[in-house]
Amino acid sequence: MEQSYGQLRESVSSAASRFASMAKMPVVLCLLMLSQSQQASVAQDGSHPLRGSQNREGQAVHSKTVSVRALGGQLSVRLPDGYCSIKDKGREGEMLKHSRDMMPQSVRILHAAAECSELAKYAAGNSDEVFHWLQVQMIGPSGTFRRLPFSREEFLSNIGGQLPEIDFTAIESEAETLLERAGMDVSSVKQAPIGRDGNAIYMATNFSVENAAAPRHIRGLGAITLVNSIPLGIHVYSSKPLSDSPRDLQSDLHSLLQSILHNN
Repeated sequence: MEQSYGQLRESVSSAASRFASMAKMPVVLCLLMLSQSQQASVAQDGSHPLRGSQNREGQAVHSKTVSVRALGGQLSVRLPDGYCSIKDKGREGEMLKHSRDMMPQSVRILHAAAECSELAKYAAGNSDEVFHWLQVQMIGPSGTFRRLPFSREEFLSNIGGQLPEIDFTAIESEAETLLERAGMDVSSVKQAPIGRDGNAIYMATNFSVENAAAPRHIRGLGAITLVNSIPLGIHVYSSKPLSDSPRDLQSDLHSLLQSILHNN
């Protein structure tokens, strides 16, 4: 039965509240990419890269332009220059599987990539980390992944209205549990919405993390949007000091977001 406009607005507001409550989860998601390969002995979650006509949701073949399946459809993603897809084999596969295993039930990784030269060193065993990486995620409150019956503008307007009212206590509690499982300690977390337009809500993240290796500072930018009626989280991160980083995160996020919006 077709919803009235009033019912639709109520549905939008309810869903937006649940999506907005996840605004601090990018902190957890990016930390999972820092795990060393020996932490990755976990059970597979069934979300594997696509190969050929494989029809599972998840990461596509190693390419600049990748095609991923989400909710029975295809999303085309053009990676920013200098990024390569994280492959589901060897040390890369261990890192990817570990990240997926540690995901909260409300987030599913559709694609992950890292700076090409850093990823090559990691894959060859010459490094235990990557310093620049990105993720395209599908968001589903309470683990319910579905297309939403309203426009991107309605979705973003309602999320934008909810962001100042978020209670982060429960979110941070879940984050702490996940971080303990990953053997990490996070501090000095600063995350806040930094703006919105007709395409997305934007967030900035800064925090420090310590694990068995060495303490480091993480900075990231993210966007929440609706594409083909599917709620997505798009995030780019760097653990290099701004003065030493060869990447411009704002440019990388813009490139990634625009490719997804314009190609789908």
